Amino acid sequence: MRRLAVCFATLALLAGCGPAETERPAASGTTPLRVAALTVPDTPWYDTWRRFEERLSQENHDLAPEFFLTGQLGSEETVLSGLRRNRIQMGGFSLHGLATVVPELSLLLAPYLFESQAHADFVIDGYLTEVYAELLADRGIELLAWSEVGWNHVYATRPIVGPASLRGQAMRASNAEAPRLFAEALGARSINVTFAELHTALQTGMVVSGQSGIGMYVMTGLGREAPHLHLTGHVYDTGITVANRSWWLGLSDETREAIRRSLGTQAEGREAIREHLLRLEEEALADPRLTVTQPTEEVLAEWRALGLATHPALIERSGPRAAEIYPLIEQANAAWAE
Repeated sequence: MRRLAVCFATLALLAGCGPAETERPAASGTTPLRVAALTVPDTPWYDTWRRFEERLSQENHDLAPEFFLTGQLGSEETVLSGLRRNRIQMGGFSLHGLATVVPELSLLLAPYLFESQAHADFVIDGYLTEVYAELLADRGIELLAWSEVGWNHVYATRPIVGPASLRGQAMRASNAEAPRLFAEALGARSINVTFAELHTALQTGMVVSGQSGIGMYVMTGLGREAPHLHLTGHVYDTGITVANRSWWLGLSDETREAIRRSLGTQAEGREAIREHLLRLEEEALADPRLTVTQPTEEVLAEWRALGLATHPALIERSGPRAAEIYPLIEQANAAWAE
């Protein structure tokens, strides 16, 4: 546990320092494949990429793969820029990061959009993949697969009994519109703090709360600074595996299929990560240093009402096609409810 926390904190710091590797040309007669991600060893996110590497090595192709899975090529922003310029060919990114390129992705971070994992899978796989693939393609990015982050909750340095506990407090939020709007709806002061700065910000009181998935909260040791975790489950967060589109389209059909086979099925990746997140939640519940609370139905209704009230503003701020995509989500939700 401590080793993972130190590893992740170090990774976050290194990622903020910019590229640490020089580009090596692919051997003659081969096609370069630089794969970058921000993962931690001994986690399913890291293992997924290593499994891809192993499977790809057993396929017949002319690729010359290089893997940089623990932040060696810099921050998410740096890696995304490199992928768009084809200095990196494949990578795994958060919705928060890709929303800087496709703002409509912020809609998936809308509070209380989904009621369960199965609900999220139904909507994303059946209704949204095509439109988001199109939007990413317009920016030179090929959508290959959805990844998994899990439910986001609220943590704090002091007890949380409901939304009123955070009124007037400094809450850490990412650059994405949805978490900022949610913080504002709670009456909190939204403070943009990078993850590399978060532990220090909590220690100094620059922020006293934030929003995080259980994986990040447990593995990075956030509980040491903010031991109160309130299971709001207000966002079902995901990530996306993507490729540079020009590079992807330049591959043969056989090579593209080899990559897809090596990535495995959507269900395979989801199952491993969801099992891991469940274990981390159990670990948090059993940790005597943490206070993990489940809101009552009445309190959860307060969180939900405040979260749902942010949706109109989020639509306005999430790109020109957000007003087209949100009704698609509503259509999917109606189909799910049948």
